[in-house]
Amino acid sequence: ASPVPGLGVFIWNGTGFDSYEYLDLGGGVMIWNPSDQGEIALGRGAFINNPTGAALNMTVVGQVAEGTDSNITIPANFSIISSIVPQKGTLDSTEVSPDYPALDYPATAGDGVFKWNETGYDSFELLDLGGGTIIWNPSTPTVEVGEAFFANNASGADKNWDRNFEVPRE
Repeated sequence: ASPVPGLGVFIWNGTGFDSYEYLDLGGGVMIWNPSDQGEIALGRGAFINNPTGAALNMTVVGQVAEGTDSNITIPANFSIISSIVPQKGTLDSTEVSPDYPALDYPATAGDGVFKWNETGYDSFELLDLGGGTIIWNPSTPTVEVGEAFFANNASGADKNWDRNFEVPRE
């Protein structure tokens, strides 16, 4: 399916958004503005504004990153990121259930995760309660395959999300 007129794609560039819109010029002429359409790198994400209110299916095709290619850098402060490999799971080192394995997201106390829920954001913060107790509030965030989220890396320095993922082979 083709994009719908007015579809907006906003790609985080580290300090703000690069925006792209699909325009209907009339007479059957549809274009992206600007024309370069941008690029969403593996492990990153974008905010998509679908003006129709109807579900919009998007297909992403490519090879699964493996080994050190499945690792990403999470910059200090805010960014939009996702698991670089097609897995759902918890943003923690603890498995919630076999359906949500641990993705070993490298959060430290003060970090935040913000997930879009179609009307606003669900917010999660990693809290240090002292005595070695560090917990996510209100709960450990989970992500689905291909789901990006806003990450607030409050450490002041870049972090590495090391997955070293390998596709199981028989």
